[in-house]
Amino acid sequence: MRTQRAAQPAPLITVQTNGLVDEHTAEHVRGRIAELARYAHRPIDCGTVWFSQPGARSRAAIIGHATLLVGGIQLVAFATGATVRQAADQVRTALRRQLVDLAHHRRARVGPRTVPSRVLVRHVTTMPGCASPEQAVLELVRAGQRFGLYLDTSTDRDSAVWRTAEDGYGFAANTDDALVLSEACAIERLELTGEPSLFFRERTSQRGRLLYRRDGDYVLLHPAA
Repeated sequence: MRTQRAAQPAPLITVQTNGLVDEHTAEHVRGRIAELARYAHRPIDCGTVWFSQPGARSRAAIIGHATLLVGGIQLVAFATGATVRQAADQVRTALRRQLVDLAHHRRARVGPRTVPSRVLVRHVTTMPGCASPEQAVLELVRAGQRFGLYLDTSTDRDSAVWRTAEDGYGFAANTDDALVLSEACAIERLELTGEPSLFFRERTSQRGRLLYRRDGDYVLLHPAA
């Protein structure tokens, strides 16, 4: 009896407009790239697509760039087109070819790059609720920590505080404009940017998370239940 392959959850695809893409086109591109999940041997953790315009001497009007994270392997593709949609279609074709090759255990023409292996340590925050950034700083200093996740009792939002390299303090909160990422995408973003920490809203729970580096590995702070 033939069994059907279980449907994969829709991947989180981010389209960076860079002033070249309207929202309708961005949604079209997002959907086209998300359709690639059918070719993946493992669920697509996340992906990013963006577009740029080359110099005046170039024959290409638009360059499309894309990355997909699939089971710890990052696929990278770029292509050109006369329009954003044409460039996106060419990028999709290149990514599809890589996914098919990857599913058959062959190395794609544009070789996949493995994200460096690091240990992820999870901790539930022990910081108490704080009514102000100043109180959060006091609690962070009292605990002798560099990074902290807490509930802002004045807004009822998950929030973060951390010491900066200049001995100042940074703050972030789970507001409407907070980054919405899966844990895998957050790790990828931190790996690519080289930043020491990243506050984000976890895609499934919609709760705030604080991811940071420690001794070459990652620590992920979860809010208390």
